[in-house]
Amino acid sequence: MNNARHEARIRRIAGVLGMDWLPGTWVDKYDGRWWLVGSAGGDQPLPNTGGCATLPEALDAAEAWLAPQIDQRIRAARQGARTQAATAARWRDTDRAMVKIYIAGSSDELDRAEWAMSQARALGYEVTNDWVKSIREVDAANPTDVTREQRQAWSRAAWVGVCDASVFWLLQPRAGHARGAFCELGLATGNNGNFIELIIASGPVVSIFTSLVDHELATDEEALALLEGWVRQ
Repeated sequence: MNNARHEARIRRIAGVLGMDWLPGTWVDKYDGRWWLVGSAGGDQPLPNTGGCATLPEALDAAEAWLAPQIDQRIRAARQGARTQAATAARWRDTDRAMVKIYIAGSSDELDRAEWAMSQARALGYEVTNDWVKSIREVDAANPTDVTREQRQAWSRAAWVGVCDASVFWLLQPRAGHARGAFCELGLATGNNGNFIELIIASGPVVSIFTSLVDHELATDEEALALLEGWVRQ
């Protein structure tokens, strides 16, 4: 039973049910019902799945039953950043022609981040927030001689960019710091109501928290190879 290809849906359902999803949580059928198995809170039956014969049917039925709660979580997570129509389109997720990606990295490595964004676009991804361009325009990564409103605008652009993405890619810093990037990683890994399906990190391991991503790659080139396969599947 291929749970891996449905991981994003399983995580979303677990979040709505108030379960603590853990790596290895899966869905299985026994006693004539479908169950979420392996979460921190113990096994729990999926609602509305008694007559389902296959895993996709069970997930469809559970999502239909939980739809009002799922919609509420989506609206709360996005805080109006996207329209209801756009949310519905992402819920269906049938058109992967232009997958949205957020690329986080260090402001000390702008050339690297710019290269990664360029390569992602070449593969057919839409970059949700070109923060490199913003930094180059103001010639500062975290300017202190600006208004609170300006800082909020840049921060919100990053926040919306993360929430709007299907894929999140963290460029772990080879040198310098990446405080903002790890704040964004926290948004990506902690937002169960979001539609982020794939979270990856590339480069040298500099934090225990990258163990929470789906894939850790040693190089940016390996990450691109994975992304190429993902966008074409």
